[in-house]
Amino acid sequence: MIGYKAFNGDGTNRYGKKFEINEKYHEDGEILARFGNTGRGYYYCTRLADVFRFFDDKEEIKVGVIEASGTIDHCIDEYYDYEIFACSDIKLLKYLNRKEILNLLLLEGHSSIDKAIRTYKFNDEEKDVILDNVRGDFQLIKSVLWYCYDKKDIFTMDKLDSFKVINKEYARLDEKKKALKIKM
Repeated sequence: MIGYKAFNGDGTNRYGKKFEINEKYHEDGEILARFGNTGRGYYYCTRLADVFRFFDDKEEIKVGVIEASGTIDHCIDEYYDYEIFACSDIKLLKYLNRKEILNLLLLEGHSSIDKAIRTYKFNDEEKDVILDNVRGDFQLIKSVLWYCYDKKDIFTMDKLDSFKVINKEYARLDEKKKALKIKM
């Protein structure tokens, strides 16, 4: 099974174990996927956006594509719609770069974008790409403005004022895109 796993910036997991690309790791004993620290095994997610739930947004992380095998268990947080898996055998295939992360999130759809913007540190260019890709989804646009652009009053405004803020952001974005086309 292919999935995604978050690592600290130095390639270690949260317990300090270093993972190397193309190396296989094995965990003995019962494998249990559980939220919190009560599970056992190598944790991963099959949806990219879910990995960001398990790391503080202040942390610098790497995201790896992994191959899971052996004994596999999984757990669903139905309230927040997050899913985690635990396996006995894991192999780190590669690390994703930021562009790959953004493109995969956009392919996963709006619910993944909504999850990721809450915890992953996007740079300004990535934020603009996200905003451009959620046109037409009023609630998600407001979430992007809240989490990515620090527009903390967007949810307390009346609808007309919200539309003004949104239109202003899209006008800025469209001007930026037009300026980039002129330079090319």
